[in-house]
Amino acid sequence: MSSVPSTAAVKTDVFSYNTPVVNYTTPVPTQGSAASDVPLSIYGYNFGPVGNVSQVIVGDADCTNAKVTVQDSTITCQQPAGMGKDLDVFVRISPTDDTSSQSTGLKKFSYAAPIVDNINPTSAKVGDFVTVTGRNFGFTQELIRFCVVGPDDVNWCNDYNEMQKQHTKFYAKVPVGFGSNRALRIEVKGLMGVKTTSIVFSYQGPQVKSAVDVPTAGGVLRVIGKEFGPTNSSAFDSVIVRDSKNRIVPCLTPRVVVADTAVECDLPAGSGKGLEVQVSVGGQKSNWERVFSYAAPVITNIQPAVAAVGDTVTVTGLNFGVNSSEISLGMIKNIAGGGGAYAIPLVSANASITMVSPHTKFSFVIPLGAGPELTLLTSLPIYGADTTFMRTSTSAQSGNGFSTTFSYKPPVVSAVSSVSTAGGVATVTGSNFGPVGSALVNAIIMGEGATTLVCSDGKVTVSNTQATCQLGSGSGFGYKVTMVIFNQTNVDATRFAYAVPVVESVQPSQAAPGAVVTVSGKNFGVIDTDISVKFGGYDCKDVAKLTDHTQLTCTVPDAQGKALPAVATVKGLSGSRVGASQFTFTKSGCTSETAINYDGNATTNDGTCKILGCMKLESYNYNPIANEDSGACEQFPVTVSMRVKADFSEFLATPTVFKDKFSNEVAKNLNISKSRINITNVAAGSIIFTFQIFDDGTAGAVSVQDAKGKLEQQVLSNSWESEFVLLSVEVVGSDAGVITTKANEPAVSTASIVGVGIGFGLIVVWLLCWRRCMTAIAARCFAARDDDDLMEVQIYKNPVAQAALPPAYAKYGKLGS
Repeated sequence: MSSVPSTAAVKTDVFSYNTPVVNYTTPVPTQGSAASDVPLSIYGYNFGPVGNVSQVIVGDADCTNAKVTVQDSTITCQQPAGMGKDLDVFVRISPTDDTSSQSTGLKKFSYAAPIVDNINPTSAKVGDFVTVTGRNFGFTQELIRFCVVGPDDVNWCNDYNEMQKQHTKFYAKVPVGFGSNRALRIEVKGLMGVKTTSIVFSYQGPQVKSAVDVPTAGGVLRVIGKEFGPTNSSAFDSVIVRDSKNRIVPCLTPRVVVADTAVECDLPAGSGKGLEVQVSVGGQKSNWERVFSYAAPVITNIQPAVAAVGDTVTVTGLNFGVNSSEISLGMIKNIAGGGGAYAIPLVSANASITMVSPHTKFSFVIPLGAGPELTLLTSLPIYGADTTFMRTSTSAQSGNGFSTTFSYKPPVVSAVSSVSTAGGVATVTGSNFGPVGSALVNAIIMGEGATTLVCSDGKVTVSNTQATCQLGSGSGFGYKVTMVIFNQTNVDATRFAYAVPVVESVQPSQAAPGAVVTVSGKNFGVIDTDISVKFGGYDCKDVAKLTDHTQLTCTVPDAQGKALPAVATVKGLSGSRVGASQFTFTKSGCTSETAINYDGNATTNDGTCKILGCMKLESYNYNPIANEDSGACEQFPVTVSMRVKADFSEFLATPTVFKDKFSNEVAKNLNISKSRINITNVAAGSIIFTFQIFDDGTAGAVSVQDAKGKLEQQVLSNSWESEFVLLSVEVVGSDAGVITTKANEPAVSTASIVGVGIGFGLIVVWLLCWRRCMTAIAARCFAARDDDDLMEVQIYKNPVAQAALPPAYAKYGKLGS
């Protein structure tokens, strides 16, 4: 408030009216009283009689033409144009009066509050400009604020306006806010107008423009857009994410973190890209916008970094999700020289993907493929054939002990099939060859340096294990095999050899030394000096090629031999002797294999053969083709059946022991070699051995007939020595027939012996009586004569024994007759 100067002197003995007191004032439009025809009215008391007032100051301006219009209580004046509220009112009634309303007029006047009559357009975006018309807007645009009334009667006021017409019209920048049919207020130099009722403004609604990635484990989602309203607004409704399966995923605790443009919320775990986001503010919903993606998978380590098909590999990183069935794998290799990238498709179902730790680690089985330092692509989620929402991994940089690329093990060659020297298809077997086709086969080479042979048209014919290539003509062996699959070379020492030469025929197959023969077959090569031919161990001379690979000639060397293998050797590689074609050298000599001068190499008989043998027709070993007697004729063998006392079941338990023991005893008794005894049969009945005695055929040896006689004599004389109890013997064809021993007579029991004893005693008594009777009779009936000598004779039942009885017994007749 402006100060009012006091009077020059103080009068002490005069009368003074009470100080004017201001109670309140009436507002005046901002264009002032003159323009609006609205005077400023001041109400209070102690204003004095009707008439002019010395001075009225409102704020910093004089309110002119001041006068008391109602005695003592009302003053009117003409307030100039202005803006603001709570201005001080200073009233001085008389120029000589020191009293004023200085203390009671503080903050008693405000210009009329701004009033909105119209807004155009009635809906706009934050930051757009709208035209506001009305009253009491003042004249300084910097002191005007356009406000939208939010929830809880909160004013959302702007920070920039452009005055178009003082007091009645300005362009207003739409402030941060949200919602529809919002009431308005205008603030002019701190004086806030009342909110409108019929005139309302609507924001155009939230707009979603982008969103920041969130890890698949979940986290804070930040959505960027417009019309989100001010920070910390309690009226913010929701943020919703719609995933690739059209499921609604609510994002919890939504809040505006940057006025109008950024909102955050807490999003649960998930996966995918291009997910839809909708923001709802103050009942207004944004369109669904495909702006959000869960963070892409990031691979930080692959272990082992080198593996073969079928091995299990573990991948560590971030954002792998929780469901292994939603993971899709692939591998690519950037081809040098701008060749693009080679993709190795992986069938995830065949890769047996297993989630080891949600979001951070999974393992899979290495599928068919090949190549070094491949980039592993991890994509998710996958739903059938729909890849719209998949995000593909990125890889961190490999570090010490960590690898973010993967390499298949290099090819391993275990064998290469031989190829004809004329050339042909070579089959390479091994492992780590990759998929079928030629795309990954860089080269297959046989040999190195000057002997390098390129095997063209290389291709994998059996996944991972077999490849073929076309090799040109050549010969030899020991070629180092080099196989390059997708820039990886085998490190094994496998060698390649052309097919071994095979001799299929030699014409003629029998020839004399010096003859020229034609050798036909295969894999002979093309260079004469590389080829040699052997018949057995003999080199065929002057080898000359007739037809590449299949035919040549050579001169038969001075040698001998029959059915010798014909083997060719080409550049050090020899054919097999097994099953080889055969060649025979022509030669004269004895061709009979039974001759003592037989020549195994002779092909033509020269009549000089000498055949030794028994030339006696009646001999067992008579040789009808012998032309020189060997002096070793043999008698025919005899067959003997010998019965011994033994348990046949014991023989069956150990037949070999019994036979060996029996043969030894026979040989010992007859003084012949055991080898001349041949047991042909063993039968029950105690034990009956049937055996043959063979002749020796050498001078001085025991003959068959001598052995036969000795056997019969020893049996008859009880001189046969054996651990077996001999019961009977029969020599087949012998006149002696079956010879039975005492041991074969029936056994006598104790009762029989007692009975025989008693009977014998009775006979002795009878004989004594009979002798006395006969003596008496003889004495009376016969004349006296000499008694004949009596001889006790041991009688054998055997006819041989009977024939050997003395002639003195002829008068009694032969025993047994």
